[in-house]
Amino acid sequence: LIFQKFSISAGTIIDDRWILSAAHCVQKARNIHADIGQWNRLQSDNGEFRVKASSWTVHPNAGQTNGISNDLVLIKVPSLQKNKPSICQAEL
Repeated sequence: LIFQKFSISAGTIIDDRWILSAAHCVQKARNIHADIGQWNRLQSDNGEFRVKASSWTVHPNAGQTNGISNDLVLIKVPSLQKNKPSICQAEL
């Protein structure tokens, strides 16, 4: 995930429109971009592309118990379906 031009976190594609990541990484974010298919941050990878998040939802109890409990955010992105052959989706 990209926030203010810096890589801030990794995520897992759980659906063609949703990415699961860590809530603490997006606490101050106003815009989030996701580099899909990125393996090496220092160069472009074959099949890599960037999408802008349309919205994100932090778990309502994120960090309440011990600072890291429920540290989850769901990030909504445009459909990844057209690029799906070049990426791997987590099996649930």
